Amino acid sequence: MRCTKKGLVKLGLYCLSALLIVSCSDNKPKSEVKSDKVIKASTEIPQIAASQEVSVKPNDNADKFNQYIDFYNEGLIGLSNELNNYFKKEGKAETLKKDGDYTSGAKYKNWEQIKTLIKEPPAFQQLDKAAAELIPVAEQLDELLATAREYYKAKKYTADNYAQGQELHTKILATSQKYQQAYSQFEVAIKAKESETRSLEMEQAKKEGNELVYNRILVSILMDKILTELETQKVSARNVTTTDLTKIKPLYEDLSLAQKALREASKVRKAPKNKDLINEHYSKEFVDTTAKFKACVVDLIERVETQKPLNEAELRVINATPAKGTPELLIELRKETIKEYNNSI
Repeated sequence: MRCTKKGLVKLGLYCLSALLIVSCSDNKPKSEVKSDKVIKASTEIPQIAASQEVSVKPNDNADKFNQYIDFYNEGLIGLSNELNNYFKKEGKAETLKKDGDYTSGAKYKNWEQIKTLIKEPPAFQQLDKAAAELIPVAEQLDELLATAREYYKAKKYTADNYAQGQELHTKILATSQKYQQAYSQFEVAIKAKESETRSLEMEQAKKEGNELVYNRILVSILMDKILTELETQKVSARNVTTTDLTKIKPLYEDLSLAQKALREASKVRKAPKNKDLINEHYSKEFVDTTAKFKACVVDLIERVETQKPLNEAELRVINATPAKGTPELLIELRKETIKEYNNSI
């Protein structure tokens, strides 16, 4: 039985938690830099025959899980961005800034759908439980932010001297803390489920000789491992030259091999015979964006080895225009690869 789009599982966006301004802090440079000598690739990339006709058993859990992924990527990303925007305008102190210009944004439209998803089969014990705890808090925060936007749009603060604005601000602060905690638990649950389904997909793809699907997943895993290592080291554009490359280099070598295998598999894949498996256009786009990510890792390694820090002008615009060879640019490129991956299934 050939795999249909419903049998493939989407990817969740990486580093959503970094969008929460309530949890952000400046990264301080590390006092010591460990050895960055070249290390060989840590694992061999299994090679599978691409010539045979391939088939993958559909994942019965894919439809429900993909809806959770959509909620994670669209609902929570949007809500976290809105929370960021609010705090930029009104501040995170107990007393709001009284700027009166938090007026743009939109509510998440699928609350009812995601609430009913929890009880739908099959049961995902950990993920359903985490969603049940997160959704009421997230919906409440969404409603508070929407009320605040209307308050500032209507300029009601001119009549009540920010009285209602302060009341909303206090509630938003309290709810955002609950949201952050519930979100963290949800993220752990959805990443655990994602890892489980990825392993099953890779095992089946290898068994069936599906080199394209196998390497698409492997490349995604390796990109995330690189980002996780940078996150563990608390590396940012400001202190990127202190990066310990001990683990980054072998991960890059693995990524390079897997990305090469992916590109070759995408070239030899026969269409339209397996056209229901992966969208041809977006498959190419995914491969191209993974190449950009790989190139950025090379830039980062070179920046560290040549000890070339960013200048203040580059640091001032890092959020809007991430510079070459920085974790910020890698995160943006990873988001692009995930969007292309999800568009292809």
